[in-house]
Amino acid sequence: MSKKNNKACLPTKWESAELNNWTFNHYFYSLLDIAINSFEWKGLPEEIDQRFLEYILNTQGYALFYEDEIADCFVAASAALGGTLNIYYVPTYRRAYAPNGYNYEVSADKSVIIYNSYLRTPTYASIMFYSRKLYEIERTIDTEIYTARTPAIVLCEESQRLTMENLFMKYDGNVPLVFGNKSMDTNGIKVLDLKPGDKGEKLERLYAMKRKYWYEALAYLGVDSANEEKRERLITAEVEKGNSITNMMRNTRLNARKDAAKQINNMFGLELEPVYRDISSMTQLPGGEEFEPLYN
Repeated sequence: MSKKNNKACLPTKWESAELNNWTFNHYFYSLLDIAINSFEWKGLPEEIDQRFLEYILNTQGYALFYEDEIADCFVAASAALGGTLNIYYVPTYRRAYAPNGYNYEVSADKSVIIYNSYLRTPTYASIMFYSRKLYEIERTIDTEIYTARTPAIVLCEESQRLTMENLFMKYDGNVPLVFGNKSMDTNGIKVLDLKPGDKGEKLERLYAMKRKYWYEALAYLGVDSANEEKRERLITAEVEKGNSITNMMRNTRLNARKDAAKQINNMFGLELEPVYRDISSMTQLPGGEEFEPLYN
């Protein structure tokens, strides 16, 4: 094996950057997927893609519902809003669009803007916030575990570098015994012990922080993350506190959808009813790790 190939087996800054991206995306897509799956639209016309509706609400903050008189169907789409605002700051100019070039301008009296929340903002920014927090903690845990596993720096001559890299690769590959050549020159080799100490307490604090932000993110999305087994260890006041915060956060998005559904039903004679899906069983971190609820 060449020296170049040996180096390729060792961690590089590019591999580290790639793992950083994977870790962030892992949490980002997990939380965004939960957000998109949080609501069910009962009575939604078959021609409307519910997944797409929730996707644009969570990523853009609003969607436009109307009846396309040319295509003779109902549509829920991305839209460009503008023009004069009415007394409730609702835009009167509305043009729906799609990536395939579709454009449809519709008046305010023939369309309804569905907002993601009463602030009319997307969930996307908060998901980015929590994903960044979880990514930082996860990668710090990885670093702590790795330094606990390799708590030393080896100083050697350049001529001894390849030998040290080969030995380290065996150690890094969990080989229980590493054999060296009897004639191996150990002169000039110096090991700097980084003395990492007991990592247990520090890792425990990091996992507690990770748990905190994960359940805080779930509470923000309206997910009741305290399962029945864990509830037994909580007093009634603590459970009610957790429920009230979770329900409040859930309603910030549900009420905006209910208001839009009421307008749509009155305008088009439909019977839309947005409801929150029962996903209270989401008590695990991505990967299967189960922790105590946030409110304990």
